[in-house]
Amino acid sequence: MQAGILVLGQIATTITQAILPWFIVRMLGKGDVGAFAALMLVYNTLATLMTAGFPPAVLYFNAQRGPADRRSLALRVWAMLVGLGAAAGVLMWLMSRFGAQASDWGAATFGWAPSAGDERMERDAVLAALGTFALYPALDMTARIVPNLLISEQRPRGAALFGLVKAAGSLAATLVPAALGYGLRGMVLGMLAFGVLQAVGVLALLLWLYRGVGAPESRVSYGHLLRFSIPLGMTDIINILNASLDSYLVMFTMSASLFAEYRMGAWQIPLVTSTAYAVGAVYLPRFVRLFGEGKSAEVLTLWRGSISKVSLIVVPVCAVFVVGAEEFCALAFTPEYSNAAPVFRIYSLLTMARVTAFSTLLVAAGQTPMILRSAGLTVASNVAVSVPMLLAFGYLGPPLGQLIAFVPTVAIYCYFISKALDQPLRNTFPVVAYLKVVAAAAGPCALAALAKLAWPDAPAVALAVEAGVILVGFAAVGSAAGLITREDWRFVGDWVRLKALRRRDQTAPS
Repeated sequence: MQAGILVLGQIATTITQAILPWFIVRMLGKGDVGAFAALMLVYNTLATLMTAGFPPAVLYFNAQRGPADRRSLALRVWAMLVGLGAAAGVLMWLMSRFGAQASDWGAATFGWAPSAGDERMERDAVLAALGTFALYPALDMTARIVPNLLISEQRPRGAALFGLVKAAGSLAATLVPAALGYGLRGMVLGMLAFGVLQAVGVLALLLWLYRGVGAPESRVSYGHLLRFSIPLGMTDIINILNASLDSYLVMFTMSASLFAEYRMGAWQIPLVTSTAYAVGAVYLPRFVRLFGEGKSAEVLTLWRGSISKVSLIVVPVCAVFVVGAEEFCALAFTPEYSNAAPVFRIYSLLTMARVTAFSTLLVAAGQTPMILRSAGLTVASNVAVSVPMLLAFGYLGPPLGQLIAFVPTVAIYCYFISKALDQPLRNTFPVVAYLKVVAAAAGPCALAALAKLAWPDAPAVALAVEAGVILVGFAAVGSAAGLITREDWRFVGDWVRLKALRRRDQTAPS
């Protein structure tokens, strides 16, 4: 029940982040869209760097502690995040202050084409907005511990409600100024105004939550918090740097207008991108139990089976967007962003391959050092591929680099999985089973690619036809080939009729 409540807040945040670009592109010019995307990229990266490890640390340290000790811990983490937010703000201000000089130095040193005319004006606008936005981290970072804090206090509904309020507030703070015509500066000021309200609300919540408690019996020192949180968050830090590498390469080498097109192309299909991670979270407790019983081979069998089932969802859905990239970008981001379609197609291909959370098995095996090493190696491989691809192919180089680098990423994780489970490497990722699913989608994709030619000026009709041809065709081919079983169809039917929910209600304790 608690997990279901929390998912509502997560879904709200995901949908908000997904649909925000659809509105922004219709209210702002490309320069402002690119500038706002750059601001949020820089802030979200810094926020993850500064806060990674602290939210789970709250859950860990608050377990088995009294109210007074929990209050002491919450206020200490709050104070640390205010300080770290201020440090992030200083870094953002320094970037705004010396960014232009660094750009000119890079152009002179490495022979890049220097910014000229409109590009220089766009760059200066981004840097000026970054200087103002530097006030935001200290106002926002404390909010990142609130959901975990409320979970530790057995208040899952409060955690979900907080997620809903934060998502709605962030959306309003950006869209209202944009709709009123205040542009980038108005959006920055709107975010700051929301940040102030949020910061006051978080502090008031902490004081209300622990009202009337006495003096703490024991305190967790600031040093202990840092020593626990930093290693815990290192994998998150490495992963976000890996995921953001292509965007930073484009942001530092191209104009704000081109960066706007790139970020729209880098839009990822909501919920589909998180399917593999949700399945991994469901299987994790079972994997842990089986590891404890010494049944690593059974863990591997279950994991391979989950990949085959997730592929049946992810591959055909992503295939729709691979074929219909032009139509989708025209509908979602307007025809002005037609150059985003090739980037979006590459990202959809990448999403098609993300059919499992590789780290789940390493977590279940208790091999957190392997997770850190594998994450570090994937970043190195991404840099080794993406930077040369940028120099060779320009705008399309970074996404192609991400796609190509995914192959060594899978190999690296499978190598560590084979070590952790003491199983042969060939028995890890089910390559053949996955390729069979892809092959089942190939024929329908070819038909859909031909069908799209019939409606060149009607993107909505073309996308609907493409989706129908691919999904129905895949269902037919997959069923005929035995990839989709009767049990799979029965499962789909049960969920369409909400049969599983009714069963839960009938068997739930009163």
